[in-house]
Formats: sequence, C-alpha cells, structure tokens
Amino acid sequence: MKLLTTISIYEGGRRTRGSIDSTRSTRSQSSTGGTNRSGCADLASSGRAGSVSIGCMSDTDEPFEISEDDFAALVEDAIDALPESMVDRLDNVAIFIEDDSPAGEPEMLGVYEGIDLIERGDYGFGDLPDRIVLFRNPLMRISRDEAELREQIHITLVHEIAHFFGIDDDHLDELGWG
Repeated sequence: MKLLTTISIYEGGRRTRGSIDSTRSTRSQSSTGGTNRSGCADLASSGRAGSVSIGCMSDTDEPFEISEDDFAALVEDAIDALPESMVDRLDNVAIFIEDDSPAGEPEMLGVYEGIDLIERGDYGFGDLPDRIVLFRNPLMRISRDEAELREQIHITLVHEIAHFFGIDDDHLDELGWG
C-alpha cells in the first residue's frame, strides 16, 4: 500500500501536522465497509473482525475519481466538520490516507488500528499513535460524485473514530453508523 499523506495527529485533543512511520505492528484493528446511496450493500464479512466488503460499484459502474490532493482536501474538510466534543477527546491518533485497502480486503473503506479508550490501561509514554486509515480508491469506487464521496468519507471517519472510543460494529449498526 502506498502511503499518500498523514492528515493529522491528535494529542490531547490538539491537532498537529506531521508524519510517522507507516509500518508498525497492529495492536487492534477494526474496519468499515459501507453502503452508498445507490443501494450498494455490505455483502460479506471478511476474516478480520469488524470488516466488511462492498459488492457493487456506483450506478454507472465507472468510479468517480479525483486527484490525491483533492481527496486529501475532502478528508481535511470532514475532519474540520466533526463536532468539537468528538475531536477534543482524540489523543495519540494519526489519520492517514492510503490508496488501497490491504490485500484480501479490496473494498475496505477504512480501518482503526490501536488500543481503544476502554482498553488503554497502561497505555502512554513510548506508544506509537493509534492510526485511522481511509482508503482512497475503495471510497471513490462506491461514489458517483463529489457529494457522495464527501458523505462516504464523513461516514467512514466517524465510524473509525467511534472504534477509538471503544464502540463496536454492532453498536454502530444500532446507531446507524455501521
């Protein structure tokens, strides 16, 4: 996977810019597939807990595409639009964009890698930041236009941040964010 950009690193609710090594061991992972307004639905669970695959593309079967920079700007906009109460509680979290999801997970839209707030215990000094990764190509493949892509980025970002707070996929489904 090609690392496109580090969007933000959150420390104690404060947003900083920078980059970190994208190769680190995964302590815990939770990921999201998604649906789009054209009726694409989650069809199959993968081997990894919490991840799902998308079984269709947009109505036109032609993915909507934008440049890497424009995609990063949409992610920045989605972060800026998050409620302050959500962002203020993010701590030691880096948000990344990568082109593609991991091999074997072609339609994964995003993933949270780290130790959620409920499990943190002795977490702290020396621990690398948790990661939220948004996968650009799968998100574009399920979107018909920029408005739909913007919505899918928002949904995926909120879904992965919820995993940081310890909310599992079943509860996210109940809340309408599955």
